[in-house]
Amino acid sequence: MMEETQFDSQWCHIQDQRAAKQEKVDGYFDQEAAKLFEKCGWTQQRIADKVGKSQPSISYLLCFGRFLKFITSGDNLTIPGNLTERAFRSYWEAVPKQAKEAKRFASVAELMESDEVVSSAPKTRKAAVLAACSDGKFHTVERIAEMANCEVDEALQTIQYMKRKASSVHVEDNKSKHKPKYKIRPGSGKKIDLAVVLDKLEPHLVEMERQGKATSAAEYAPSVILSAVAKLRKVLEECSE
Repeated sequence: MMEETQFDSQWCHIQDQRAAKQEKVDGYFDQEAAKLFEKCGWTQQRIADKVGKSQPSISYLLCFGRFLKFITSGDNLTIPGNLTERAFRSYWEAVPKQAKEAKRFASVAELMESDEVVSSAPKTRKAAVLAACSDGKFHTVERIAEMANCEVDEALQTIQYMKRKASSVHVEDNKSKHKPKYKIRPGSGKKIDLAVVLDKLEPHLVEMERQGKATSAAEYAPSVILSAVAKLRKVLEECSE
């Protein structure tokens, strides 16, 4: 005879699986309906009358459809099969209203990506590119693509993606227009508030300015300037750790 704990465990598993499958079904319906409604060119009321839904429901689905079109034509973001209109709406309502819908869509996509609701191809290739560049040397895009086992345009897209995420990855290029090379290494993942950095630098900058305005040799103190420079360097090193 089955133990009660075994029964409970398997019963929970069945319920979890049902919920997961239902989410996938709901996500498929919402996404495909939203795409159809968005491209058909009908009025909201005509669609509502045709499919037996309310006009506000159609309005929500049309917005979802425009978002799906926006997000799949931009940063190669992958939409999970279980993403429903209602889940999208929760993010839509969480971001500030924008004069242009596309800007609000971009904010929604960024928030979803931070919550790992959607994922991007460059993001998933990031580990492979980092591993390919782990030797700390400059490499051409072609060489990085070869080592990361991806296409050249995919490698370049991933590098551009990592440049935008500068707090988690350091991307350095050789400044060559003819044959650019890249050195890539993991970052700290820490975001630095520029205002905080400037506050820390301010007293050292003021001291250096004062020394620079000295009018006599008696006032001029090279050792003070060297000390200020050392302090300045220390602040920058602390901020980059």
